Amino acid sequence: MTGPQIVHTWREMLFLRVPLVLSVGLVMGLCPDREPLVLALGLSVVLVAFVVLAPLASRPVYGARPLPAGRSERVVAACAAAGVPVRSTLLWDTGNVAAARLTGRPRRRRAVVSGRLLEVLDDAELDAVMAHECAHARLRHGARLRYVTAGACLLAVGAVAVLAAVVPHLWGIAGSLVVPAVLAAQLGTAGRRERAADELAARIASPGALRSALEKTAAANGVGRPAKGRWASAGSDHPGLAARLRRLDGG
Repeated sequence: MTGPQIVHTWREMLFLRVPLVLSVGLVMGLCPDREPLVLALGLSVVLVAFVVLAPLASRPVYGARPLPAGRSERVVAACAAAGVPVRSTLLWDTGNVAAARLTGRPRRRRAVVSGRLLEVLDDAELDAVMAHECAHARLRHGARLRYVTAGACLLAVGAVAVLAAVVPHLWGIAGSLVVPAVLAAQLGTAGRRERAADELAARIASPGALRSALEKTAAANGVGRPAKGRWASAGSDHPGLAARLRRLDGG
């Protein structure tokens, strides 16, 4: 892992993961007499607040700065051609990781692109990558992910409340499983989202350019064909590269 990647990891921990874990722990610690309903309500408030406020932490987490003018215009044009206008663009400091994504609400949407991605892709491939990210927006994957997260929150918090009422001495263990349960629910739906975004992106941009972009970013990120990966350093929340390439080839 390079220096910038380590910095990005620590930023993510500092601005996202640590506050979430501390908030859950604070609610559990302050819960009077371990009252199940109060515990459930407190955890629900924390998790919903995290889902709503997490996008606001994108800039400090990514360590981003404005994208150079020429490349910014290209990214803005690619997003507009894909039917998803962006208000601004940012250069994402990820070190050697080739990555891109859209952040923010529709009227304040930003395109975030890593310097490594700009290095390894030509213009047509960059257009295809942005078409994929815009496909996520057009298919409302962000909203659907929030629905999945909210549902997982309710189920997980409900389970904690029941366990706290039935088996009081296990309430702490049960509460500590809320965040992993929510993350597992998010990852469980990731494969379908990525496949749908690939299919739409291949209709918006060149399928050949999308295929080439997948291969180049996988190579830049040190991902082999049988392994998992996308242009983000994603890992387990994306379907395997080989499977994605087969689908693009009609297999």
